[in-house]
Amino acid sequence: MHKRIAAAVVSGAALIATGLAAVPAGADTNYRQIQLHNYLCFDVPNANAYAGAQVQQWTCNGTGAQKWSWRQVDSTHYEIRSYLNPDLCLNNWEGGDTTGNHIKLYTCGSTNPDRVFNFVYTGNGAQLQPKSAWKNCVNGWGGDASGNELRLYTCMDVPNEDIGVWGG
Repeated sequence: MHKRIAAAVVSGAALIATGLAAVPAGADTNYRQIQLHNYLCFDVPNANAYAGAQVQQWTCNGTGAQKWSWRQVDSTHYEIRSYLNPDLCLNNWEGGDTTGNHIKLYTCGSTNPDRVFNFVYTGNGAQLQPKSAWKNCVNGWGGDASGNELRLYTCMDVPNEDIGVWGG
């Protein structure tokens, strides 16, 4: 019995050493763009991913600044991780369900309701909503222009809030 346990420990250490077990279970390493119906994508400005970086909508260009992965944390909620720094996720910066709250990057790895998101459906569109909110969703604040910050606004079926494409 002790020999089997020792062999399992040695085998596990060998897998970790070769990098085969480097990705935690449940992690999604498939990074893609999140495009709104206004044909703009979630974007980290100047590809500078740091805790507190304000996320914006920007012309879709396929760069790492616009790539995200989803990691499911419960039956309906996800962490949304940045390709540029997989330790950083979308975050409802000020917390709670307040119109105007900023969507910024912050450390992943918590099921804090400001750091996990789900989809809600208003009209014909799908909107992204932090778990801490019940009436507000992620919105391209101020309309359809590149560079507009992502913030919380009343969940509506509008181009600067509806998720159009998860891909690219």
